[in-house]
Amino acid sequence: MTTPTTIDGLDRDRLARFADELIAGGHGMPSASAADVHTTWIDRTLAARPDLTEVVLGVVGLDGDPAAVLEGLRAANPAVFDSFAYTISGAYLMNPRIRRHLGLPGDAPKPQPAFPDESDHYLDDDVLKPVLERGQIYRPIPR
Repeated sequence: MTTPTTIDGLDRDRLARFADELIAGGHGMPSASAADVHTTWIDRTLAARPDLTEVVLGVVGLDGDPAAVLEGLRAANPAVFDSFAYTISGAYLMNPRIRRHLGLPGDAPKPQPAFPDESDHYLDDDVLKPVLERGQIYRPIPR
């Protein structure tokens, strides 16, 4: 796993305001700042995708009200807006609390077989009968 880093020169309070313009929260979901997008999760996101650091720093560094800046970017430079929105939403979704709330799967392996009696399906109609009757066979491996 990539070690989280901090982004020098990032005005985290301003980033929180920008992020909240994109993900305001509601319907039981926290806003981006309440989900720590502007701290822990932006650091981890940019550690994984350092190519997006310039976009984040550039957008947060623009003068003006965050809502107006984002609206202007959306109209004048959609590629930068999309990259910034992608980065913020990625940071939001990296938070395990958000993923759990949305019902998104985690990284835990799924049990095999998926169901306790799933293997019985392969024994129906004696599909494996010839293999079971044959028994174990081995081929010598040349050395």
